[in-house]
Amino acid sequence: MFSEPAKTKLCACKKNYMGYALSNQQTLTIRKPNVHKLHHENLLTRFLNWCTAQESNRFLWLGVTFFAQIGLMLHVAAFSILFFGNNNMLLWIIICAVNLPTLVLNLAALPTKFTLPFLFFAWLTELSVVLYCVSFALLQ
Repeated sequence: MFSEPAKTKLCACKKNYMGYALSNQQTLTIRKPNVHKLHHENLLTRFLNWCTAQESNRFLWLGVTFFAQIGLMLHVAAFSILFFGNNNMLLWIIICAVNLPTLVLNLAALPTKFTLPFLFFAWLTELSVVLYCVSFALLQ
């Protein structure tokens, strides 16, 4: 198909092009046009990214979990159930059920991207239980 001198010339031409392509990769790449896209993240994604970024403060969050949640919020919720919530058994089950996972996850030394969402969910649940008990006492 090709004569011997033409093959040699074609191989030399390919070799030169490949050498140029390997040494100048940036000039040969096809660039995208400069189009700016707005990157929207929802609130849950931003929260989970923040939880992942808090890994350097893991021991701080461990202390906050033990002292602020187990040591303070649990007692506030229990006090409000006893004295304002008519000692409702369902409320006892709720606060026990939301505190157990945070304690177990922290004792298992899992990363903050797993422990912090449970911690904040437990705080939100305990706050809603306290508000329910206080509103129940005010309405009676």
